[in-house]
Amino acid sequence: MSRSLCAFFPRITVVVALLLQSVSIQAQQAGSAGLLPEGQTLIQLSVTERRDVTPDRLVATLRVEKEDRNPQALQRQINSMMEQALDHIGEPGDITVSTGRYTVHQYQRQPQGGRSDMIWRGSQSLSLRTEAAHQRVHELAGALQGMGFVMNQLSWELSNRQADETREALLEAAIGRAQAQAGRAGQALGKDDVELAEVTVQNAGGFSPEMMRSTAMDATGSSVPSSRPGETEVTLTINVRAVAR
Repeated sequence: MSRSLCAFFPRITVVVALLLQSVSIQAQQAGSAGLLPEGQTLIQLSVTERRDVTPDRLVATLRVEKEDRNPQALQRQINSMMEQALDHIGEPGDITVSTGRYTVHQYQRQPQGGRSDMIWRGSQSLSLRTEAAHQRVHELAGALQGMGFVMNQLSWELSNRQADETREALLEAAIGRAQAQAGRAGQALGKDDVELAEVTVQNAGGFSPEMMRSTAMDATGSSVPSSRPGETEVTLTINVRAVAR
């Protein structure tokens, strides 16, 4: 990736701490810790890069939920609906299909006429994930709703590939900006030779689905739900130590 990417990241936070008493400064250089020689200065930088990214993975999670006084009958209903759903999906192609938690429990309804009403309730979820077949997931979600499934969520997130590419681009840009900032700090001190001694990635945020802005419209009314990804801000912060001579 080109260093010209740095030009796209104007919002940078840089903190420079200049420790001028070189005899008491600890620096990590060439893999070992020791005192800086006289005339050298340690420069510490914290650089944060940000980028707005459009998520590429669509996730639809639906569930079947049933009630019955007979637990065996209840489970047969759930099993039958899940089997029909998987048969309808068939060969998923570019879609990853997975079933989720299957639970059955008993609870007591509000008594009517002074008599307790014990009911069994059960549910199981089904998830569809894709980075390419977005329209197909919408269509399958609509078909599953028509079978009696209920929408849990319809959301967008970063795929592993997109997350890795974004992280690498931000890291390259952050290091390039840190080098430029350290060089300018060195020039201000009258030192032309500045070398990065240590780079630590502090955090990389914005990759979780909860951070994504998404729209999921008409999850129960329309036969085919719709969604459109919104941009999410991905951040990466590095701490840098450089030596100016």
